[in-house]
Parts: sequence; structure tokens; C-alpha cells
Amino acid sequence: MDVSYEIRVQGVLGPMLRSAFPDVHCETVVRQSTIRGRLSSEDLRRLLTRLDRYGVKLLGLHCHEGELPESTPESPMISQAVTPGG
Repeated sequence: MDVSYEIRVQGVLGPMLRSAFPDVHCETVVRQSTIRGRLSSEDLRRLLTRLDRYGVKLLGLHCHEGELPESTPESPMISQAVTPGG
């Protein structure tokens, strides 16, 4: 079953790195990039592994049943959240 995810990472994902993730939407928001999309658990694992391999620092991961609501850094999504080290 695919679940909607929002993954926040530090820094800006350039065009080459964005092209490595064609099945999700990437957006830059105030020194962060947001990756949004519906992924299976296996697809999520692969995406996180690739981010790690590229040296991208994970800031947070939000999981949602159904469609992703709009969010901004000032009003983060409230859901099941996973943050590094926490």
C-alpha cells in the first residue's frame, strides 16, 4: 500500500539530484528542500538510501494516510513524524 510522505532535507536539491527522484515532487523552501509523493515502504527505503548515499542530511519525515496537505516551514504538518536522533 502506498502512503503519502513528506521528506525534508537540508539544503537545495539541484536539477541533477532532483532528476534522480522522478516519481516525487521536489520543492525548495528556505534553505531546505521538500520531497513529496506517494511511495511504497520499499520505494521509501530506496529513496532514503539514495539520499544518504548522496550525502543529503535528513531533517524530518512525515507520513500521511491519503493525500498530502499543503504545508510550509512556518506551519509544519502534524502527523506521524520521524526526525533523526529522535
